[in-house]
Amino acid sequence: MGSSRFEAGATPVTSPDRSEAAALGLISGLLLGPPSAAVARGLAAAGLGLPEPADPEALARDHLRLLGGLRPGHGPPPPYESVWRGEGRVMGRATEAVLSAYDQAGAWLEGADGRPADHVGFEIGFLSYLAKCHDEAAGRDDSAARLKAERAWDEFMADHVMMWVPDLCRTLERADPGGFYGTLAAWLGNYLAAAGDAEPAEP
Repeated sequence: MGSSRFEAGATPVTSPDRSEAAALGLISGLLLGPPSAAVARGLAAAGLGLPEPADPEALARDHLRLLGGLRPGHGPPPPYESVWRGEGRVMGRATEAVLSAYDQAGAWLEGADGRPADHVGFEIGFLSYLAKCHDEAAGRDDSAARLKAERAWDEFMADHVMMWVPDLCRTLERADPGGFYGTLAAWLGNYLAAAGDAEPAEP
């Protein structure tokens, strides 16, 4: 895979592509920030069971409360792997390991706006990137590139995503039962449970 950019949430919600890469790209963007009016209007067509938000301002407040990591007692902890894996600080060892995984896959993060690379939205965005690399390699019958993407996916899931994101999803479901972000977390949690049961790529 040459050196490539990946930007979480870059896939348009109205795209006719219903691929895994497109779905994960959408989810990553919604985790990073509330949807724009244009994106919100297309959510029902995305095929993920997400409701169309009725009040964008309320949705922005919910995102800040649930994924802004304001302070103890005012929502879940910040959605960073380093925090959720018990390092007690932002930009810890997990952040460095995530950046190394991005680099090894030939990717670099774009549009971080000062947020740590181990933000849940960026980690899911990286899965979207790897899924896209896999699909493109399969499309041109490049078995070596396809296997490289599969191995990177399996390693990143095992070493990073599955170590903390399911816990975050359960926490968001409890904090926003039946709400937009609670529903989003339920979809992602179910997806990860199914993906985690899949057979890893052969060495």
